[in-house]
Amino acid sequence: MLLRARDLSLERAGKTILRDLSFQIEPGEIWTIMGPNGSGKTSLLHAILGLLPYQGTLELDCPAHGVGFVPQHSGLSLQLPALVREFLLLGFEPGEDLDWSASRALEYAALHTGLGPLLGRSIHRLSGGEKQRMLLARALINRPRFLILDEPTNEIDSASQDRFIKTLLHLNRSHNATMLIVTHDRNLADQVAIRRGFLDGGQLIVDGGPEA
Repeated sequence: MLLRARDLSLERAGKTILRDLSFQIEPGEIWTIMGPNGSGKTSLLHAILGLLPYQGTLELDCPAHGVGFVPQHSGLSLQLPALVREFLLLGFEPGEDLDWSASRALEYAALHTGLGPLLGRSIHRLSGGEKQRMLLARALINRPRFLILDEPTNEIDSASQDRFIKTLLHLNRSHNATMLIVTHDRNLADQVAIRRGFLDGGQLIVDGGPEA
């Protein structure tokens, strides 16, 4: 078990967003969660990341540096004149493995996202697809066991989507990376999901299938 939720509930501004969710994610699984806007998908991710208070139980068998997060929006400020390599290294955390240096971490993240040729480029000169790959690379900088992704293919073209999906599948098959992906992208869910969830009305239906 990598993640277990039991009777998980969440309220915001007096409104119940999630109600008594219980599910379990095993190592190596790719979960996709779909649902209408406002159904609590992003709130669920933020609860798992410890960014929102909740009721119930969340058990995560993974240290904090073992979790990588790819947000829906980059939030890149025009006031931040950073190169791609500098932006990626903002997420680097030295761990117990003394051989895992910043340079090795950067090489690892760039290798798995194809960003090697772009490391010296300004973050403000990237296309939408390149920015999304950069966010994934930053999430990979500490070799996480668990990737949490919020609408990772939103607002990028079909070619960039296909490349992004291939990257996720490679990480799962070659490194047994576990993933929890919130998405509206049916193509993404169809290609990568091992387990499917549909969130609506505060309830989570798991493995409801495409028809649901």
